Amino acid sequence: MTQSRPTMTVNPLTISNSETVAKRFPGVHVLGVKLSFETLTNVSWEAEIEQLHQRWIGKSRSDVLNSVKQQPYAEFMTALGLKVKKNPPSVANLITRCLTNEAPRLPRINPIVDAVNVAALQTEVSLGVFDAACVEGELQLSFSRAGESFLGLGAEKAEELADGLMVLRDQKKILSIFSVRDSQAQAISEKTKTVWLLACQVPGVSRDDTVTGLMRAVHNLEMIRDKHD
Repeated sequence: MTQSRPTMTVNPLTISNSETVAKRFPGVHVLGVKLSFETLTNVSWEAEIEQLHQRWIGKSRSDVLNSVKQQPYAEFMTALGLKVKKNPPSVANLITRCLTNEAPRLPRINPIVDAVNVAALQTEVSLGVFDAACVEGELQLSFSRAGESFLGLGAEKAEELADGLMVLRDQKKILSIFSVRDSQAQAISEKTKTVWLLACQVPGVSRDDTVTGLMRAVHNLEMIRDKHD
């Protein structure tokens, strides 16, 4: 495996919450850092995935949702009116798809996405990574308005959102349904050079744990930076 360099020192920013979000959910925050890359190298995450697989093999979806670190996200999704079996928290969904079957399987998407997905599995903190060039203006955590358009990653067509879903947006569009699904609009590609790396904190998840998840992702991203850049 590629040897890591010392993880860069970063100071996470707290993304602003709308007035309504701040009033209704004072324990909810998104922490973020902006990182740049020149060239990337592929890293095999097989050893990390195999170690994680030993913990989750044979577990049911309910086992995952009710686990110590995933239960706060599941309870928060329920408090927002979401059905967690239909729209599970992102990390619980990743664990269920990748680690509970007989053979572990981490879909290889892009070196950046893969590194962040592994960090999410390692720390069980809900993480996201956006192509910063596709983000217009400031980020904010707010609620959706009925009829707003959202094209989720992997979706064939956009959907109209219901009123009152917690979303992360920029000045022009919705970027993600909070801790559930990201938009196609800011998807990482082979042309991505700068990213927003984000971590979601909900009631029951401490800021320290959220920062740990973010820093693990930074560490993993350092591992894929080409040693000769």
